[in-house]
Amino acid sequence: MPRLIPLYAGKPNHLCGGNQQVTQDEPVGGQSEVVMKEATLRKEYFDNQLTIMDIAEKYGKGYSTVNYYFKKYDISPLKPHERMDVPDLSNEQRSFLIGTMLGDGSLELAHTGMNARLHVEHTVDQVDYVIWKHHLIKPFVTGPVKYRERSRKGNKSIMCGFRTVSHPIFTDLHRMFYDAGVKVVTNEIARELTPMALAVWLMDDGSKNGNSTIFCTHSFTRPELERLQSELSGKFKINTTLQAAGHRKGSNQKMYNIYVLKNSMERLVELLRPYVIEPMQYKLEPSLGNLRGHTWNPNGEDMVQALQIL
Repeated sequence: MPRLIPLYAGKPNHLCGGNQQVTQDEPVGGQSEVVMKEATLRKEYFDNQLTIMDIAEKYGKGYSTVNYYFKKYDISPLKPHERMDVPDLSNEQRSFLIGTMLGDGSLELAHTGMNARLHVEHTVDQVDYVIWKHHLIKPFVTGPVKYRERSRKGNKSIMCGFRTVSHPIFTDLHRMFYDAGVKVVTNEIARELTPMALAVWLMDDGSKNGNSTIFCTHSFTRPELERLQSELSGKFKINTTLQAAGHRKGSNQKMYNIYVLKNSMERLVELLRPYVIEPMQYKLEPSLGNLRGHTWNPNGEDMVQALQIL
């Protein structure tokens, strides 16, 4: 009789959806023909989110044949939360991601090297803002806001933040925003600016400067900032200029901030105040009156989780 083996030998059952067993039919050792190509397996498993059994059925192979090649190519199985059934991004969530990636947000590639996840972190005095972000992107988050102590140049501070699950949605954004590990601004990204994205960018990296506002944009090159300026002017009628901000450490590359001209501040406030949460209003109201944005009122569960110092 053929020997029975677990559906995914030595691996969690969530990858195949049950405690089924199959007949072992691994390829004969030493065969030279490649039955399944690595690129095909990775595309079906990671991009198309098929299980090993799904792939076997799709290509008319035995389960253990596909499993054999997963091991041969060292394709690591996904964790359960990486196969979460999450909805497509809403327009609001997409704008949030564009805005925070122009600001303090970062996208990290998972250890598998296949899918990315979003990392959000701010100082504890901005915890209301972090809770708002957590709530907005909650379908992609499995845990609460977490706290940690950070030491930098002898100074200690409390940070709060969270990470999303790894997912192809974030992998696509990683391809947009990173070139050889460096965050960039392409024409495609600049065109995705919306009032919501601009508001999140402001809340992340904006600050008051007298009667105007500055976006801290040290990490971007001058041509990239000029793309953003063109979009701000053409789409939103917001006029800006670039202000020199020294040189990048260890190089001669100049750094710049985007400075919103005073004659565009009223337009900026009018455009963004429906999207700026109350605790961050100070970044929007230099001297134009007591304008108020949306108030963030976390529910009890969120507040309890956010106040747990882990």
